[in-house]
Amino acid sequence: MFLDDENKRVVERLRALNLSLCKNCLGRLFGKVGRGLDNVQRAALVMSEHGYECVEPDNCALCGGIFGKLDFYAKSAVETMNAVEWNSFLVGSKFEEEVLAKEERIWMSTSAQHAEAIKSEFNREVGKKISQLTGKDVDFDEPDCVAIVDTRFDTINLEIRPLFIYGRYKKYVRGIPQTRWLCRNCMGKGCKRCNGKGKMYETSVQELIAEKVMLATQGKEHFFHGMGREDIDVRMLGNGRPFILEIREPVIRTIDLKKLENEINDFAAGKVSVEKLRIVSGKKVEEIKEEKCKKRYSATVEIAGTCTKEMLEKSINDLREKDIYQETPNRVLHRRSDIRRVRHIYDVLLNWVDGNTAGLEIECEAGTYVKELISGDGGRTRPSLTEILGIPCRVKELDVIWIHDEHTEE
Repeated sequence: MFLDDENKRVVERLRALNLSLCKNCLGRLFGKVGRGLDNVQRAALVMSEHGYECVEPDNCALCGGIFGKLDFYAKSAVETMNAVEWNSFLVGSKFEEEVLAKEERIWMSTSAQHAEAIKSEFNREVGKKISQLTGKDVDFDEPDCVAIVDTRFDTINLEIRPLFIYGRYKKYVRGIPQTRWLCRNCMGKGCKRCNGKGKMYETSVQELIAEKVMLATQGKEHFFHGMGREDIDVRMLGNGRPFILEIREPVIRTIDLKKLENEINDFAAGKVSVEKLRIVSGKKVEEIKEEKCKKRYSATVEIAGTCTKEMLEKSINDLREKDIYQETPNRVLHRRSDIRRVRHIYDVLLNWVDGNTAGLEIECEAGTYVKELISGDGGRTRPSLTEILGIPCRVKELDVIWIHDEHTEE
């Protein structure tokens, strides 16, 4: 027998309700009974063993004909999804609240303990039919698109998974921020202060990269995720900074990344370049944001006083392999919390000296404020080159020349 005594009693209680159900809605009451069966097959066993009579979906007191329109919903979903490029999918659904409430009342009235929710069966069955029509598979983790079937109005809404493009960028000029900065006065609407542009700077690394990517993907909008960021007046050289460009609602997902790389580099020539572009999972965004890698900088330092090479070398030696204590710098206090942090300085090298100017290489822990390591920021960073040397120093120019993150390469 298909049903045990407990589930037989469910059938008897269902009879007492005098409800006419279709095979899907009957079988779903026993959706967790038996293996390798769909709910229509479960209903057939209940009908055969217990003489229960089912009606056509149009006359079903629960679904009201929804399960008679599975082919319609599947074809409508495919037509909607085909407006974009996709290789995997998932089905979601919306039902009248009364249908969901009625199903729960049936469960309670019959004491059904092994029932399956109507949305679960509907999503699965429509998904099966879409797979049959297209030869493409359901993906529960990261589908390219999700077809939301609204059974209340017989419409399909599409949720398109963002496209995530990983790469490394180099920034060759100063005065360009990493991301688009909205005008603080109008917050992007356009005003006199920003000459109607809605932003503080003419362009950014994000915009220079995204221009060609948006054309290639026909996406709706873009977001930039970098492994940290350099100041506007700092260049990013060496092996480049890892980033992910997130494209929302892309129409096209299959891209010639080498061609795209060349197009970006031609468009942003002299300002920004990219390399090693590849498509990644959205999970990679969190990884690169959480990654804490030591970095190497090249700094041109101005010294406001008489200083010999020997004095500099001795002072630099006192910073090498040392922990420093940094309070949030004065220059960013208006937008960051005032906290005290400890950062490790791995290495400091003196490359050259020319009068009151010197060239240093500094390798330090992620999150180190290098400008303040040199200036001391009025005592908010200790020790600093200014404190040790006893002469005010400041960074004139700063470049990131290496990010030690080779283990993140895949």
